[in-house]
Amino acid sequence: MLSNPNLEKSKNKLLYSIINKENGYKIIDIPYNLFSWISDSILEIIYQSLTKRNQRPKEKSIKSCLNILKDRKDIVLPLNERTINENLVENKKSLILDQLSEVVIKPSFLWNNNLYYRLVRPGVSQEVSTVHRDYYFQSIQKKWATNAEILDLKLWIPLYLTNPFALGLIPGSQDDINFDDCKIIKKNGQKRFECSLSRKDLTPIKINLNQGLIFPSSMVHGSLAPEDLGELRLSCELSLGYTLKDFI
Repeated sequence: MLSNPNLEKSKNKLLYSIINKENGYKIIDIPYNLFSWISDSILEIIYQSLTKRNQRPKEKSIKSCLNILKDRKDIVLPLNERTINENLVENKKSLILDQLSEVVIKPSFLWNNNLYYRLVRPGVSQEVSTVHRDYYFQSIQKKWATNAEILDLKLWIPLYLTNPFALGLIPGSQDDINFDDCKIIKKNGQKRFECSLSRKDLTPIKINLNQGLIFPSSMVHGSLAPEDLGELRLSCELSLGYTLKDFI
């Protein structure tokens, strides 16, 4: 809970002017120029990753790259290779924010200029995310620490789907007061979390290509069970920041 009731009220008012109050999320249409830039940027780093592993695709396209990764499940790409250079994101910040302002209240900034992609392939356990709230990660990573004066929202964008029901949420979980479904584990100086919720608790959400899903860090979400994912899923994520003083 926020220590300042006025800030909490302002944050909730802003939150529910952006997303649906009942289910806790909003599906938006991603403007063409933004979707194109994101797709091209992510294609570039996937292509580079495959090329340096002597797996150059026949053509430079997302589908061609994914055809290789579909068969080569021994290739698991680390986060640093799946993340767009933050300076490139900074340089495109105006484009990203202006394009988003066409479909949603314009964010104040992009949190840490962080844009990365996730590849999820059934059978590759490292890629299927556990059920979680982004708040859990924020609580153990200093640069993502929550700020009472900022509303942070996740924008999840599918780039390739074989099943439009590829992500699940627990609608309404954003309003939980106590997050007692998670415990922080400390081992060898490292922190990680364990969640008592499972994929069976999730409600599949239908999202098509050229759409995006916006939800707060308190929302429980995660990949669906491998058998429900389809062949594979490629998506990307942005963290949007809204400075409360700009909206009060």
